[in-house]
Amino acid sequence: MPSLLHPEMLATLPATDLLKIVKRDLRQAAEKAHGKDRAFFALKEFTTKDGKKVSLFLVTDKPKEWAETLNRKKQPKLLSGTCAIMKGADDPKKTQILIKKVLGGTTASVTKIVDVALLKDATFQAHDVADVDKAAVPGPQNSDKTAPAKKSGEQMARESYEQAKKDNPKFDRDFADYDPKVVRAQARISLEYSEFKRFLKDVKGFCSTYGIPLDQKDVQKIWWELLDGLGKGNYFDPFVEKAGGWNKFGDEKEGKIIREALLTNAMEALEKFSSHAASYLDKAVETLKDNPSKVWAFWSGTGAKDAAKDEVKDGIVLEGSIGGWFENVWNFTALRGVNNMAVWTSLSNAYASTAAKYRKDFNFRGYVGIGGTREQNVWNMVEKPALMRVLNVEMPAVVNGVDWYVANMKWNFDKKDWERVGPSFSVPNREAVAKKLEEIEAEKKKEEAARAGTS
Repeated sequence: MPSLLHPEMLATLPATDLLKIVKRDLRQAAEKAHGKDRAFFALKEFTTKDGKKVSLFLVTDKPKEWAETLNRKKQPKLLSGTCAIMKGADDPKKTQILIKKVLGGTTASVTKIVDVALLKDATFQAHDVADVDKAAVPGPQNSDKTAPAKKSGEQMARESYEQAKKDNPKFDRDFADYDPKVVRAQARISLEYSEFKRFLKDVKGFCSTYGIPLDQKDVQKIWWELLDGLGKGNYFDPFVEKAGGWNKFGDEKEGKIIREALLTNAMEALEKFSSHAASYLDKAVETLKDNPSKVWAFWSGTGAKDAAKDEVKDGIVLEGSIGGWFENVWNFTALRGVNNMAVWTSLSNAYASTAAKYRKDFNFRGYVGIGGTREQNVWNMVEKPALMRVLNVEMPAVVNGVDWYVANMKWNFDKKDWERVGPSFSVPNREAVAKKLEEIEAEKKKEEAARAGTS
């Protein structure tokens, strides 16, 4: 039996009818496609025909049709991916939803949306597939019934906090070290901090650049949302020193899982802040709507940020927009004792998601500097997945839809650092980026050898 819910129906259904059809389609999927991968879309907030704001989770065999419909509505928090739907192993009346892959978001965010969208109906249970004990999942993998349940990243993070406290007497924090009363008090006091004054000055500069009226109370609200999110997320420097070495936060394999769990937790806590900040990008876009040569720039690597800011005159760069609010408040340790990564990751995600909404109105441009082709950079880890999620396209479509530039860099042997020496090089594709960077680094090695020969 085909799905009852079709894209054109979204605008016609009141909340109660929409919920009934969504539940019916999920149960049917469990009956007919037991364990088969299905595409899903999840929205934290959707307004139904009768004006009610609800969360929405739906599965489909026609993701392109749904993506076109939802993107036309410019949904800012649209998550998509794949899941498996099956009857409960212990109770066939229950429907299990195993989230396998999420583009640009987190499995934790999706499972929460499912819970809210289905009004916490106990007959539906959503899980991160990685956290499910293999012995409880039907199928060939059930052969080892004694296999222990895999620990979640969050559980490992909690245990590591406790271990960190044992290893380092100066470390006295808990995983969920959050008191809203303390944060509110800090927020009021922080309006007198030099950090807030620098932040306010840079927001004023942004508003002036794009001709946006400044509402100082709204700016204060963004600041408070930031502090509140940092408090809830509690994302601190993962490399905790201990006698004779490092805590497992710094471990190459297990530490990576823990750090990702911590960062996921922090990004969810910062969602209200990043969404509010992104609304100012919408305002900036509105002021540029009549400019036919608008550019939306992304960057990674040494020298690329300055190249993007200098060369993109009619457009948007993260550090020239909402990211620029924090260039002079980059160290959040003084405010909440937390690591900076969560804030920048949250902002980069909001920046890329907003860019994707306006894909037809802007030319995307990517600036890459030394070290910018590494896998572990903001473009690869955050911005590209966010674009893929909102545009509902695979990686080649995102990469090929960007005009690429390489920052013109030269090694300064006196300063022992890279410096920009001219306009960026325009290259035809992402592969040519890597080749050009190799040429720049080869020039450095050539001159090093020449200097060594004459010394």
